[in-house]
Amino acid sequence: MLNKMEKNKNIKLLKFFCGDFRKDPKTPIFCAYCQKDLNPKKLKYFAFLDFSDAPVIIDPKLVDKYTKKNTLQVCPIGSKCAKELGEEWLLKLNKGEE
Repeated sequence: MLNKMEKNKNIKLLKFFCGDFRKDPKTPIFCAYCQKDLNPKKLKYFAFLDFSDAPVIIDPKLVDKYTKKNTLQVCPIGSKCAKELGEEWLLKLNKGEE
């Protein structure tokens, strides 16, 4: 499910992003990458997503330099997808932070 990367290595393209495609959602929170329901009490990973054109994940180290800041959103990512994407693309919530 890992998508092709743009020439710019600071951006990863997502396959699609729309919560309306979730089949029988059981929670209001879902993974931005695979659309599966997430337990709000077990959220660990988040990604900066830009929705101005195609949905893309922005490298967290470069968010301050990103010119389209008004189109960025911080979205939850599930643990399995975090492993697939790589933690360098994500923000990790440490224990005790909320």
